[in-house]
Amino acid sequence: MTELTVLHALSRSGGTTGFYELLEESTAPGVRIHPFSWRHALIGSYDILHVHWPENFVRGSTRGRTLLKFVATTLLLFRLELFRTPVVRTVHNVRPHEGATRLERVILSGLDRRTRAAVVLNPVTPVPPDRPTSLIPHGHYCDVRSFQCLEPRPKTPNSLLYFGQIRLYKGLDDLMTAYGELDSASVSLQIVGEPQNADLVARLTSFAEGRRRVRLCLRHVADITLSRAITESSVVVLPYRQMHNSGALILALSLGAVVLAPQTPTTLLVQEEVGAEWVQLFSGEHITAADLVDALEAAATVDVARRPRFRDRDPSVVAERHLQVYRSVLGTQDLPAVGKDCIT
Repeated sequence: MTELTVLHALSRSGGTTGFYELLEESTAPGVRIHPFSWRHALIGSYDILHVHWPENFVRGSTRGRTLLKFVATTLLLFRLELFRTPVVRTVHNVRPHEGATRLERVILSGLDRRTRAAVVLNPVTPVPPDRPTSLIPHGHYCDVRSFQCLEPRPKTPNSLLYFGQIRLYKGLDDLMTAYGELDSASVSLQIVGEPQNADLVARLTSFAEGRRRVRLCLRHVADITLSRAITESSVVVLPYRQMHNSGALILALSLGAVVLAPQTPTTLLVQEEVGAEWVQLFSGEHITAADLVDALEAAATVDVARRPRFRDRDPSVVAERHLQVYRSVLGTQDLPAVGKDCIT
């Protein structure tokens, strides 16, 4: 069969922990993927547009950039219609993290009308009942090249780690409050990631002042630096106020870390998949000091010499299922029959 060219609405992250880089690691033979650029989207050649976070098409860092994105997205819709280019969408979230304006919804509805198939990362993601939908779990990072050469490192006792993009909805305020109620002389906390804005930088910096066992690294770090921080921590803390899918959760588990996360339908599924010893869950509206203590105590009993065992997250499985979806929207193959591999 002729090679398929898929333009992903994702950019390279500069490392291998980004979702695009993970897709590169799990691309089937016969499929060529490209990271997103407006030039390629408007005048380049591709068979399928694969959308991930559609709101990013129309959101800019300034009013001027937002306006330009609205214009570019409108042109993209004309281009998709003209060439009858099918759209596939991976539904990462139930709704945009920061909400959507009325104008955004109007523009993006046009993209939605061009969408021929959806991909969900878990079986509880809601999708329109009339849209062909395939279940393709978030791939694991166990085979990502930059992590394969990492030497085993001892865990730092009573150490907590938060990593990832630092945004309001991810519950950093709750984590700071909970940590402040602990005996900070015996428990350390490291926060690694790029804050969303200057206000978050100021709040985190103020929190760390006078706390000897709090370390901040408020920037994007190299894969090797992040992986060492994950493997050395006792518990990776994801204090999110809402969680539907989380690449940070899968990355931490792939590197053999115990994770503390909110109890949601999706985290319960991951806990069932890999085992309750690896995924500790808090059930309140926000994380508490007691949740941190319980997670540290539980992590101390886990045999870190072994790793969590995943289901259906191997790159070869992810690659084959994406290929089935791509062929289906081009009319060259039907999607699998309804079952655990496909939702309709």
